Amino acid sequence: MKTVVTALFVACMPLVAVANEPLEVEEYHYGMNLDVGQVISVKPVQTDSQVSSCGLVEKEMIYKDSKGQEHDLKYEVMATGCTNG
Repeated sequence: MKTVVTALFVACMPLVAVANEPLEVEEYHYGMNLDVGQVISVKPVQTDSQVSSCGLVEKEMIYKDSKGQEHDLKYEVMATGCTNG
């Protein structure tokens, strides 16, 4: 029994190593075909003071596609600090 458990542990080691590798960050471009099945997180790339300004700011979204693979996507949005005055 101990040999079987050890063999299973050793066989699964490569899967654990792959799961802990950092994701490659993709840059969004207009018209990009995204397959977003589940959003895991969305966070600003800049500091808080830059995000509260007016203009374009970078955000980063980590998501799973319809097959369960994780992706890391960087994109730009309009900041929330803009006023009409």
